[in-house]
Amino acid sequence: MSKESKNNILKYFSSTASTSTKTIKKRKLDDDVVQNNDISVKQKSLAMIGDKDKVLIEECVADPALISVDHTNVLSNNDLGHFIETYSQISEDKKFDLLTNPWMPSKHYNFKNDVEDSKRPFLFKWFSQYPWLVYSELLKGALCLTCVLFRPRVTHGSCFGSFTTISFVNHKKFIEKANQHEKNKWHIESFIRSINFKDMKKTNCGIDQVLDSCYKNKIEQNRNKLKPIISSLLFCAIHNLLIRGDTDNTAVFNDLLQFRVDAGDLTLKTHLEKSNKNALYISHRVQNELLERLSSSLRSVITNEAMQAFCFSLIIDETADINGTEQLSICVRYLDNTNLHEEILGFFPLKKFDASSITQTILEACTNLNIDMNKCVGQGYDGCATMAGHISGVQKRINNVYPMANFFHCASHRLNLVINDLNSLAEVRNCIGKIKKVTTFVTDSALRRNIVGSHLTKLCETRFVEKHKSIRQFKDQYVTIVEGLEEISKSNNFNSKTRQRSYEMFTAITTPTFVVILSIMAKYSAKFEIVSTLLQAVDVDLQEATKHIQDLLSMLEIDRNNCENRFNTIFNEVKLVASKIDLELKLPRRSIKQVHRENYPTNDVEIYFRQSLFIPYLESIIMSLKDRLSDEKLKIFTLYNPHPKKMKLMSDQKFIESIEVICTLYGSLLDNFKEQALSWYDLWKNKEVEPTMKLIDILEVG
Repeated sequence: MSKESKNNILKYFSSTASTSTKTIKKRKLDDDVVQNNDISVKQKSLAMIGDKDKVLIEECVADPALISVDHTNVLSNNDLGHFIETYSQISEDKKFDLLTNPWMPSKHYNFKNDVEDSKRPFLFKWFSQYPWLVYSELLKGALCLTCVLFRPRVTHGSCFGSFTTISFVNHKKFIEKANQHEKNKWHIESFIRSINFKDMKKTNCGIDQVLDSCYKNKIEQNRNKLKPIISSLLFCAIHNLLIRGDTDNTAVFNDLLQFRVDAGDLTLKTHLEKSNKNALYISHRVQNELLERLSSSLRSVITNEAMQAFCFSLIIDETADINGTEQLSICVRYLDNTNLHEEILGFFPLKKFDASSITQTILEACTNLNIDMNKCVGQGYDGCATMAGHISGVQKRINNVYPMANFFHCASHRLNLVINDLNSLAEVRNCIGKIKKVTTFVTDSALRRNIVGSHLTKLCETRFVEKHKSIRQFKDQYVTIVEGLEEISKSNNFNSKTRQRSYEMFTAITTPTFVVILSIMAKYSAKFEIVSTLLQAVDVDLQEATKHIQDLLSMLEIDRNNCENRFNTIFNEVKLVASKIDLELKLPRRSIKQVHRENYPTNDVEIYFRQSLFIPYLESIIMSLKDRLSDEKLKIFTLYNPHPKKMKLMSDQKFIESIEVICTLYGSLLDNFKEQALSWYDLWKNKEVEPTMKLIDILEVG
């Protein structure tokens, strides 16, 4: 290199160093920096220029003719302010250069020189807060790197011009406007385009490959945003939590999302903070849509499993939603290997409530869900005539089309309906009502429980076993209850209202009629409790339960035929109880013309109560049992007979007859069943079956 060239270069650095020195003095830096300025002036000059400018200086050293170029343009040739108007004419290489290496001021840049004295200057820390942010020395303001180079298609909006077509200089509102710009959809679009452009330039892929890759990445990103939202909805649904509250601030779903953010879910946090308010996917409408999609997917899984099973049953009931719309809830019951499943398929609105419309709704729903009704072997409804009618009810209409779909009404429910039928007797109805009131009155207060007793069970109409238990316990503690109510009615430890209610109940349950009907109901409730418990057992044997009910019916008929002796035993107990509470057993008041009860022609108290209470009670139960719990389903229950516990008690001929009945009922589903059953019978007739052996154990042994 010639001596002249070296002098020119030193002259160039000297001018730069002079400018740098003035700047350092103006910023009032430490004395050490000023003192060492002469030593490190070239290093500080190089620190103030970008990598591209260093390359240009090296070229100047090689070619002295280039040194005459204005150094200000060299330092700022990647200033984004030069390209606001010519953004569409920038070559791809230059655009990539600007995108990866834009001009940035140094940490010591004096932003105060770019604004008036009364205005707030730009802060260097904003660069780390907003990665898209660049500063233009030319325009003395802030710009968005991606929005300038990849101008969004939107040309209107409250914040479109700022950071894009004009530099932002109102630094007092910088944080507010920058956050607003960052969430705008056109900025997000430009940012995505810049990422795609970088990927294309780095990988040298074709535009079609880049677009395809970007499309897949965008799908994956959107899925990652939805995963925590969907999983939160699933969590609320699985644990039966309310998704919404009175406001969004009190909603469990929103609190659960915030919990995930606090626990470190950065994807969800970025989504909730950076996305537009109309694209957060947490609104009530989106929640409903997601729940509908989830239920549709789950319903498909359930129907596929049910169709893969050997057979299935339908359980259907009517209900109303919060808007009062009447609808059908349809459940499917099927066996998956050795696990019994009972899954709900959904709710289907009803337009009409007659048997024909309900039948059509059920069949259409099954068709839409791709359920093959030819595999249906059971129907389960409530006992109303529309559903269970044996002439033109829903079950009969479906059974006519699909003969294997036999109707089964819950045996426990039917037994409870038998007890409810007794409410047609006024004395029984009044007795149950008084038991409910007294039990509630006693159990609702700890002080009253201490006086009367704490071993009472509330009479619940839907808990069948507890219903019988409540009546039996009330009779066993009757004397204690009467004494406790009398004590409460006279005690000064209670207010006047409580004493009055206690006295009213004491008077109501200390009548001869109440004591007699309570003793009758308690005796037979104890018998019904055994059957009800048997019917609700996990390993219930419907054959044995049906036979037990028939035995109960026979016992009641015997009691009816021998009513004098049976009631005499009950009445002796009544006398003993009456003597303990000083109650006189006498006939109710008679009138010449009786309206609400009959005047029985007798003056004997025992005969009167036997004729007016005991006999009507037994006759009502017997008629209801015959009507609701007949043995017409015993033929269907022959399906139990191939079980080793059953077949070992049967003769060869009886077992063959039961197998023929099964083939007649379900022949279309059974292939070579008779020969397999006979082989099964030969296998097990000489083997021992333990009483506690389950079906899976039997299959493993077999």
